[in-house]
Amino acid sequence: MDINMIDLMDLEDLDMLETTRRPDRHRHRVNPFELSDEDFRYKYRFSKRFGEKIVGILREDLVHDPRGCPLSPEIQVVCALRNWARHEIQDDTAGLHSVSQPVVSRTCKKVAEILSRNSREFIKMPTTLNEQQETIRKFRSIANFPTVIGAIDCTHIRVKKVNADGGQLYINRKGFSSINVQVVCDADLKIMDIVTRWRGSVHDSRIF
Repeated sequence: MDINMIDLMDLEDLDMLETTRRPDRHRHRVNPFELSDEDFRYKYRFSKRFGEKIVGILREDLVHDPRGCPLSPEIQVVCALRNWARHEIQDDTAGLHSVSQPVVSRTCKKVAEILSRNSREFIKMPTTLNEQQETIRKFRSIANFPTVIGAIDCTHIRVKKVNADGGQLYINRKGFSSINVQVVCDADLKIMDIVTRWRGSVHDSRIF
């Protein structure tokens, strides 16, 4: 057999091997918004309507990355929602949406940063007299509460164990690591103010 022919066959075998090893950069992904309302809520802990609303708010900021395997705004949002709502490891979220774990990590960070930048547009106390009077009217209609524009309370949001100096200050009275978050809501349970800077060991009275 001609030596050049052997070399050619070796190159073909090598090419087949590399093709086998090379990851598919254009994976088929199912659009989660094609799920039924019930299935969507089960997977993401949000209604499909609310998920679509979040995508609409963030769409312009969730631009496609032309390099690698670009993700649509829809996939970016649901990856973040799934990981946050289900408290699962990022590998599981990645497998469900046919992406890698590092992509999920970057996506969660990106979506969180964009939500934070837009928060002031949606999380705000009533500022005009008409807004305040409408809020007071709604509270009065619930149980005849007089002159109330907000209900305030604190809740502990679980976080991963903090091993750095001062990590013990995140341990709350129930024995797990958290941040103690103060929330003010209106009569429709819409959040109007939120404070997230206090560690779990801090008592509610200090935050108020």
